[in-house]
Order: sequence, then structure tokens, then C-alpha cells
Amino acid sequence: MNKNYRYLFSWKSWFTFLVSLVFLGLAFRSVDVRHVLSILSNTRYPEILAAIAVYFLGVLIRVFRWGLLLSPYKRCSIKNLFSSLTVGYMGNDVLPARAGEFVRVYLLSKFEGVSKSLSLGTILIERFMDAIVMLAIAFGTSFLVSMSRDASHVMLTVALLLLVAMLFLISLAYMPYSTIIFISRLFPIRGFDRIGEICTRFISGVKILRSPRIVVGGLILSSLSWMIEGITYWLVAKSIDFDISFSYVLLTLAVANLFTLIPAAPGYIGTFEAGVLLALSSVSFLSKEAILGYAFLLHVVLVVPVILVGTLLWFLLGVRLSVVSSLATRKDAVVDLSGGE
Repeated sequence: MNKNYRYLFSWKSWFTFLVSLVFLGLAFRSVDVRHVLSILSNTRYPEILAAIAVYFLGVLIRVFRWGLLLSPYKRCSIKNLFSSLTVGYMGNDVLPARAGEFVRVYLLSKFEGVSKSLSLGTILIERFMDAIVMLAIAFGTSFLVSMSRDASHVMLTVALLLLVAMLFLISLAYMPYSTIIFISRLFPIRGFDRIGEICTRFISGVKILRSPRIVVGGLILSSLSWMIEGITYWLVAKSIDFDISFSYVLLTLAVANLFTLIPAAPGYIGTFEAGVLLALSSVSFLSKEAILGYAFLLHVVLVVPVILVGTLLWFLLGVRLSVVSSLATRKDAVVDLSGGE
């Protein structure tokens, strides 16, 4: 096998497929598949088309957010940001080990000359902001609807992990080198010596946290994009007469997307369905088959259009898979991420 593709087919990638299989097995255990198919057969497609249109509106908001995070360093064109973001999302949906993030890095470096370390730093901040918004939505809706004990435990665990991550990122933004030295001394183990090097390469992107304007603006755009995506969830529910309130829709949005943080196969197969099932398990009038039918249809709406548009852009932009994979496989990949193409 070509060494440039080892990252995509390493044991870590195969492990994510195993994780997805486990979650799928747990989700579909004791489920009447024929009942699920019967629910899906009554799908109304006008609502599905509207849901797809609304979803891409949310993607556009995320494009503006990415541009905002990059603005202290460079003003990038909306066209290049949209192309890079969409192809990156497509990559996450079809390539193992979330290689789509490296697609985004590669394309923005190629078309805008933005350093790879800066791009990865802003992507890290994006994920951080998304997690904050998801937790805020989950805790907010927990006062309006019934949440299962398991879902509450998941929220609490993620909140504690997010708190640790937040303290680390703030420390890295304001005291970068002291933080790196502290981590190196905290983990004086072989293999952890590269943590300091990795942190150094992310400093330029993480320094964005020093700007209150950008942090507040980024959180506002993150909240707006997720509320718009919530409308997508609601429209999909309406397409199969899935009778849940918008509060439950938002709870489902939060829990399902927090579950996608778990390493899984491309497209977050299994973990997404498990998140939807957990979020709605406290709704007594919904059968497991109805919830999984909704989860499956929702997953298709969120993934398939992005794959189609992203694949088209992939070929139009001339992305080479070997280049993207090599960014993550080479021994000196972290060093290379500090510069342009």
C-alpha cells in the first residue's frame, strides 16, 4: 500500500469502524426493521427539500464564522471558504479518521495561502465553540423537556471535559510557552515529547481567543448556525409526521452532535443514531422504531447532499487524496503544518 494512504487505512481507522458497528448494534437491537421501513415509506419530499436548503444556509453561516476567525490574519474570499469547508465536510463523511479536516487545511493553503497551522487552530476553536453551544442548548432544553438519566450523565461528562479543554486553550492563548513547558513536565513519557511541538504549531490559531470581539462573534454565529440546523431537524420530523416539540428537536440536535465527538466511521455512522435515540428515549409515546426511522432519515439529509456537492467541488478543485493523506501520515507532518503549500 502506498505510504501516503496508510493514515486512511491504519488500525486506528479500522477501530473507528468497529466503534460504529458496536453503536449500530446497540441502537438496532430488538428493532422491527420492517416497521422502520414502513415509517420511511411515508416520507413527504417537499419538507425534505426544504430541510436540505435550510441546512446549507447553516453551512453558509459557518463559512462566515470561519472567515471571522481568520480575519485577524487574512481576509479570505467567501467562495474559497465555502469550497474548502464543504469539501472538508464531505471528506469527514466519506474518509476515515476525519481526514476532511486536512482537506480543509490543504485547500485553504492552496487557494488563500493561509498557513496550515493557523487553519487547524481555527478548526480547533470552531469545535470548541460548537461544543459550548451544544451544551448550552442541552442544558437549556433540559428545563423544558424530560431528559433521561443517561442523557444527563452524558451532558455532565462532556461539560467536565469541556471545562478542562477550555482552561487549556485559554492558557495556551495567553501563556503559550509556559503552558507547553508545564505539559512537557506533566507528561515526561516517551511519545508525549511531541505534544509541546504540536501545541507550538497551534499557537497562531489559538491566539484568536485573546480577542473578545472575535470570540463573542464566533459564539453568536455558532449559535445561529445550530438554530438554523435545528429547523432542518424539525422539517425532517414533519416530513414523517414525527410529532415532537421544537424543544425536543433542539435536545436531539445537541445530544446527537455531542455523540459525534466519539471517534467513529466516516459520516459518524452509529454514534449519531445512538445520540438521537438517547435524546428521545424519555418520550413515552415514541417507539424505538419511530425514533430510529427519524434518525436514519435525518442522517441521510445531513450527509448525502454534502457528499454530492462536496464531491463535485473535489473534482473541480483538483484535490488529490494522496496529498491530503500525506499531511497526516508523514513523520514531520506537524512541522509541515506550520507553513503554506
